[in-house]
Amino acid sequence: MLEVQGEPDRLDAFRSGEPWAGSVGDTLKVCRSKVGMPQNRVWYPGEKEVIPMGKSTYRSVEIQKVTAAQILAAVLTPLVIFALDVAKKRVLAAIADDTGKHALIVHFALPTELGRLIALAEQLVAAGRRVQIAMEPTGSYSSPILEAAHGASLETFLISPKRAHDAAEVYDGVPSKHDPKDATILARLHAQGISTRWAPMSQERRELRALMDERELYAAPLEEHFGRVEARLAHWWPALLQSTDVRQRISVLRWLTTYADPATVRAQPQQATDALRALSRGTMAPKVIEAIVASAGQPSATPMNAAERKMLTRLFEEVVRLHDKCAEVDARIEEVTRAKASWEPMRRMLGATTLAALVALVGDPSQYASASALEKACGLNLKESSSGERQGRGVHITKRGPAVVRRYLYMLALRMVGRQELVRAWYQRRRSFLAEDKLSAVVAVMRKLVRALWHVARGAPFDATKLFDVRRLGVVTALPATRPEEVSAMA
Repeated sequence: MLEVQGEPDRLDAFRSGEPWAGSVGDTLKVCRSKVGMPQNRVWYPGEKEVIPMGKSTYRSVEIQKVTAAQILAAVLTPLVIFALDVAKKRVLAAIADDTGKHALIVHFALPTELGRLIALAEQLVAAGRRVQIAMEPTGSYSSPILEAAHGASLETFLISPKRAHDAAEVYDGVPSKHDPKDATILARLHAQGISTRWAPMSQERRELRALMDERELYAAPLEEHFGRVEARLAHWWPALLQSTDVRQRISVLRWLTTYADPATVRAQPQQATDALRALSRGTMAPKVIEAIVASAGQPSATPMNAAERKMLTRLFEEVVRLHDKCAEVDARIEEVTRAKASWEPMRRMLGATTLAALVALVGDPSQYASASALEKACGLNLKESSSGERQGRGVHITKRGPAVVRRYLYMLALRMVGRQELVRAWYQRRRSFLAEDKLSAVVAVMRKLVRALWHVARGAPFDATKLFDVRRLGVVTALPATRPEEVSAMA
């Protein structure tokens, strides 16, 4: 029985169903029974409503204790939804009807009990039901489930984790998140059509993804070592950094594996000059070689000892090794991308490595319905965060797509700005560039290039004059439609 405690006039208002007209600070003490909240509860200003949840709302059972007959009795609609919250070892599955209302929640171990889930689904299909499996794209953890479901000819769908996160409080009024609740939310979202059909990755895309993963094994530490190289040279050989860009000249790095100490170059200037000329294979101008060798004659901040000389030599050797490994992978990427004729326009625009990163991580650009969809997949679409007097200062890119794709597109934008006059003119007219916010101006170029890529993927040649207004920029001569020798350099 429900017991109400309080002053007489408040109690009369509660029993009559009329709201209490007292001050905001007045309260009504209600001692609730365990079965839930009273139906004629009086709400006061500032008081929040909490949707009641029974203790068994999110209770799960072991999958071996559930039979197909029990599911058929609990779910009466023709469609049965298996909404999975996938973790490393344990999976929660909300079994729901076509409205997304779950009848029960089961849990099973991954991968040992995955076969039980597939067997239940197959039994439901044999009984005339349609089974759909929905889950979040949790990377490698969800891969065994996706492949097993595909092998059993079951329909599988993916739901954006952002959608599930945003729906947490909408679902039951509580912002908490836990595995059983996530599974039930996924069932509701899938029933509302907020999911996309999953399909196995094509062999060519799998090959490119493997090649890009292999490249990152070498490219990531290579970038770190380049930072160390610049720091060490700034300490022991600062004049060399003023003479050349060691990042752009692998021949100089190969030369440094022998001549890491400027004192060695000073002692053997002619041998050092001949060695650098041989390693450059005639691609380095004599004046540049002379300047590099002469930089060793300028006094350094600190002379090297034997241990420092050995450490620096090993650093240069490791940088050269990682560079050669990246070049080897790039050659294989070039071969794979050239083999598909339909990719040739994109390869000429982007370069083989950037094209491989795009196809491997976001898919073939020609498969997107619009340029805006491709831009969104790359995480380059805009979001606004403004309120009150803070207007126009909260516009940023979403960064939802893979960061690796944006990194390669960023390098592409820098190459375009540096080598194409029309792109550079537009870049320098940006308000952000004039305000010394050059990063935002580069991002604007990235967004332009991604939108152009969608058209190039459909066979149109890349033409910068269609992206930018030549008349307003004051560029007299239009650029050729494609300049692969300028744009396809390695990222």
